[in-house]
Amino acid sequence: MEKKKINFSEEERAVLLDLLSRHRSVVENKRTDAASASRKRDSWKKIEDEFNSRHNVAPRKWTQLKKCWENMKDKWRRRNAEDMRERFATGGGTPPSSEMTDELQRVGDIASHMAVRLPNPCDSDRSRHDAMPGGSQSSNQLCTPSVAALLSQTQDTPLEESGESSI
Repeated sequence: MEKKKINFSEEERAVLLDLLSRHRSVVENKRTDAASASRKRDSWKKIEDEFNSRHNVAPRKWTQLKKCWENMKDKWRRRNAEDMRERFATGGGTPPSSEMTDELQRVGDIASHMAVRLPNPCDSDRSRHDAMPGGSQSSNQLCTPSVAALLSQTQDTPLEESGESSI
């Protein structure tokens, strides 16, 4: 059985975040082809070398650093979801302030793609104003062009004209 690893200290996580901010374009790239995977692995190895060259950190393998980064992103997602639940809870009054730590805010800045929410007019977790920035939009404006064309064909012609019965 393998010996338990030492937990990352706050200082080690800060060093990792500094290194990731320099390598984020490769590490957070969503491509999964062989060339991208190779570049990601090389970047993680560079991060490992830079991380281990610091005097105030315990030596870590790139796989451990990657796992720590994944754990930090997961913690950010959980905290963000909790903030959203609190924000949309009933009860009135002023909305609660976010309890994101500086570390979690940096995680969100580095992996900024995680904070993007696609607009969905049917999403019950968002107010209509948040779901459709810029005011009210028709459902055709929120759809892809091909779907919008299909919708306009079915919505613009009355049932009597389209040859369908109303029964």
